[in-house]
Amino acid sequence: MRNKLFILGIFLCVVFGSFAQVQTQEDSLKAVAINKEAENPNFIHAYLLDISPGKAFYSTFGHEAIRLVCPSKGLDYCYSFEINMKESSKLDVFTRSAKAGYGMIPSAMFLELYRKEGRGVTAYELNLKPKEKQELWRFLDKRVSDGSSWTFGLSINCLSMVVYALNSAIMPEQMEFKQLPDATNLCFGDWMDYFTRQSPWINLAFHASFINTDGSKLMPADKITPEMVKEVIPRTVIISQEGKARPLVIGSPKTLLQQDFYDSPCWFKPWMAILLLVLILIILFYGKEKLSKK
Repeated sequence: MRNKLFILGIFLCVVFGSFAQVQTQEDSLKAVAINKEAENPNFIHAYLLDISPGKAFYSTFGHEAIRLVCPSKGLDYCYSFEINMKESSKLDVFTRSAKAGYGMIPSAMFLELYRKEGRGVTAYELNLKPKEKQELWRFLDKRVSDGSSWTFGLSINCLSMVVYALNSAIMPEQMEFKQLPDATNLCFGDWMDYFTRQSPWINLAFHASFINTDGSKLMPADKITPEMVKEVIPRTVIISQEGKARPLVIGSPKTLLQQDFYDSPCWFKPWMAILLLVLILIILFYGKEKLSKK
């Protein structure tokens, strides 16, 4: 009986071992096939998404994101670097302590969110090599799993982190901005005035938030804002180790969503608030004077 069980055990080990070996070979062949398929430039399409300003105070400057599409596998996702409002408050945004991180969402859902807000979305196809697109996808998936591990600020924002992701994917090559808008050469205070010019209250809040910040450390490239992307991107290249340049984007930009929302400047200006406060103080002062005389 024991001999029969021993023989049966050996038989099962051989069968399962053979099955595992066949499965491993099949998986290996599938991996080879996928890798071969991935060498096709059209296996993955990568896009930079430029999004117009929104109504929320933290979206008044627009937004940037990356869209990755693999048609043959039915994959289509958008990745963006955003403030996590579940872990941060509005006060954290102005005190520069808001937590932020990369997020991933199916592109259809991503675009629907912006359609409801009436925000425009323009797509620029990135001129990346097949391996670079794969590396970009891996990089973003890894950063999504890291959660909100960054603190949102001047040098850590939606646009700078898109640039960070792209530079990480194309290493040792690097992106280079061939020509920047004149506004990026403004001093720190004037630069803040420029990109908050549509909202005096946001302008006041930014100046108060960064009152102790040494803006001289910011490089012109650090001062690129989402509204400048349309001007900057066509003049941006990828430089190889040999010094050869290729355009960052290919083809013409495509409008995915038309912009329907246009924010109207608040009629109640900061100077009005100051004047109102002075009037209230005057009324309280004279009211107190009259009461003291009675």
